Amino acid sequence: MVLKAFIGPFLITFSVVVFIFLLQFFLGYFNELIGKDLGFWVYARLIFYFALTMTPIALPLAILLSCLITFGNLGEHMELTAIKSSGISLIRVLSPMFFFAILMSGISLWFNNTLIPEINLKAWSLFYDVRQKKPAVDLKKGMFYNGIPNISIRIDDKGEDGKTLEGVIIYDHTEGLGNNKMVVAKKGYMETFNNGEYLKLTLFDGRIYSQKSKNPRRRENERFTVAGFQKNEMLYGLESFKFKKTDEELFKPHRVMNNIGELNAKIDSFSSMNTQMGKGFSKSLGGFYSYFNRDQNKFKEVKRIDIGEKRFRKEEQEGTDIFRAYRKAIEVARNIKGFTSSYAEQAKWRDQEKNLYSIEKYKKYTNAFACVVMFFLGAPLGSIIKKGGLGVPVLVSIILFIVYYVISLTGEKLSKQAVVEVMYGMWAANGILLLLGFWFLTKARQDSSLFDADFYLVKWQAFRARFLTRS
Repeated sequence: MVLKAFIGPFLITFSVVVFIFLLQFFLGYFNELIGKDLGFWVYARLIFYFALTMTPIALPLAILLSCLITFGNLGEHMELTAIKSSGISLIRVLSPMFFFAILMSGISLWFNNTLIPEINLKAWSLFYDVRQKKPAVDLKKGMFYNGIPNISIRIDDKGEDGKTLEGVIIYDHTEGLGNNKMVVAKKGYMETFNNGEYLKLTLFDGRIYSQKSKNPRRRENERFTVAGFQKNEMLYGLESFKFKKTDEELFKPHRVMNNIGELNAKIDSFSSMNTQMGKGFSKSLGGFYSYFNRDQNKFKEVKRIDIGEKRFRKEEQEGTDIFRAYRKAIEVARNIKGFTSSYAEQAKWRDQEKNLYSIEKYKKYTNAFACVVMFFLGAPLGSIIKKGGLGVPVLVSIILFIVYYVISLTGEKLSKQAVVEVMYGMWAANGILLLLGFWFLTKARQDSSLFDADFYLVKWQAFRARFLTRS
């Protein structure tokens, strides 16, 4: 019965949460996506792909909200009290939904590992192509339009049909000599044909102004011509406006396009690279101290200069042995510093990349396990609050999800900076909120009045009577 009451709110909240996440995502790129004249199916594919990518994130929040609604309704209508009165414990009531949360967690893990990499590949490659496509030709009155290569068009007004033009001015820069050719017409008509590959401008009652020179560099013997026309047709290619599909394999190396096995392989490769580079560093560094590795028996006549703690002074001559010794030592020290700094930067970069791949791997596990964590938060809280509907459950779920999100981001940031181990940083949010959920479950089993205002009022009155009213 409880599971049946839970399924309906779960499906509704899941759909709403996915819609909200999609809306929030696309609003950030709204200006880059509209006006591209791509057709319905391109946008439908884009929305479908990103809706699937939002699924692992939306599942935990949907479980949290639906648990709060379900148990809030049961508590508000005294059904939960009646169930407990019949001898059925709260744990037994929660068990069907607990197994459902585990099932959703398993599905989420499989989805994250199997489908999400392929969906991310298709979604982000298509998203890139849509963003790169130029907007459709959109002439606005009083403004120059430079979307067509080597052409600049200005119109005074445009008809309601979007094709009839008034007061057309066209600057032709195809020769690369500036504004040496201009077309002016009182009226015009704009249309595309051959599936948008060409733009045809039919101009009426106008003139063509052109300026040519035999020697463009010196601008000698310039000739200025004016030609009038009653009707003139101009054709422009729109190859740059075509929707071009990028090869998906170019996006494949990114970590969000990899499954757990591929991520583990990348992590192992970075670890082995660090090990090999560390061994090579020790050998390479020894070259800077080659003097100490020489056979001393073969270099008995080598002159040694013991400078002790003496510092070099400007008044000492450059030709002295002490000066040469100082200069040689400084050169070797600078070379060692440069070599070690370069190695340190490479090692730091490899560690950062390794951490990023590790974070992506643990995300697949933590996002899946969050379904169980949100169940332990939502179900006990709903039975304690005893408020159904959408008001209180939505407010509480938003607060809890923000807390979860902030802890997750903090752990991820610390993991990227190698302040904490990646495993601890990524599991911190689940661990903390799971302990909080167990505490809520204990209070729910005790029928605690944790969120009852009268409970705190009675406590305050008792405290005041005991400590504040004594004379």
